[in-house]
Amino acid sequence: MMKPMEQQSKTSGKQTRFLTNELRSSLKESIGHIIEGSEKEVTEKFKKILSKTAYRKLICIGDEVSGAFDGQVKVFDGRTARNKAKNSLPFTLELENPPASITEETWNVLEKAINSGKNESVFVHGEEDLLVIPAVILADKQDIIVYGLPGRGISYLFADKNTKEKCRGIFSKMKKERFDLVTIGGTFDRLHKGHEFFLKKSSYYGKKLLVGITNNKMAGKKQFGESIEEFETRKKHVFDYLNSIKANFEIVELADFKGPSAETGDAIVVTEETLENAVKINEIRKKNNLFELTYIILPYTTDKDGQKISSTSLRSNTKTDYKHAKKLF
Repeated sequence: MMKPMEQQSKTSGKQTRFLTNELRSSLKESIGHIIEGSEKEVTEKFKKILSKTAYRKLICIGDEVSGAFDGQVKVFDGRTARNKAKNSLPFTLELENPPASITEETWNVLEKAINSGKNESVFVHGEEDLLVIPAVILADKQDIIVYGLPGRGISYLFADKNTKEKCRGIFSKMKKERFDLVTIGGTFDRLHKGHEFFLKKSSYYGKKLLVGITNNKMAGKKQFGESIEEFETRKKHVFDYLNSIKANFEIVELADFKGPSAETGDAIVVTEETLENAVKINEIRKKNNLFELTYIILPYTTDKDGQKISSTSLRSNTKTDYKHAKKLF
């Protein structure tokens, strides 16, 4: 049961900010009321709650909840559980919000959507996981925000005074500037769209990007290692691409998984597949009395069929050369 529109609450903070390891850990706990169970059970329970509750707008954050409920504002990124591509819903607005950040553009577009006199669906190029925070801050006290809890169910909350203050507190603890030095590592064989996405997004997080590329000996241990391009070839392709996007970067040769990240850097960009190595690097840093690197976890890039784009699949056909690989996707 929706209430008439009332004066929208405002926020003064719209700067781009970045997630830290400390906040990542604390945000694993829900800030709302949790409904657990199967998808059907959760949907039925929440619909019953809505039918008995007076509210102004329902704001859905995430693909699953946006598809399941008739929200007046829907925010989604076309993925579930970060790496599973999902057919995108129709949208009326869009914004750019890379993972582990809340951008200034996000504030502006969400404010427009929440204040709109009509239903709005917002497609996020990047990731919507953190957008519960600005949604709560921008929402009216009589709005309900609902978001998914992967593998558990959903969480919902009212944007009341206490919840707004909690979200403002979380946002105030986010990092206000880009990291001085961001590190990444990889083989970068047959440079493809997945690599380009990873390199471009990594450069976004740091004032300078330190790129480690595995040497020939280390690369040769990978699957179909005999088909991997020579180090200098891989280095040139990475160099040329980063130059083309005007990134501030340095390339180093890696002889082991840790490289210079064990001694330098402020943040490290990984995928879920390589997060384990980043954790090991931070364990080494801790033993050497160095602060830990902030983890930034990016999703995989998928092809038109929703499959992960990978160099391994390209190497499985030893006749696939670099130019052909570039045309595949």
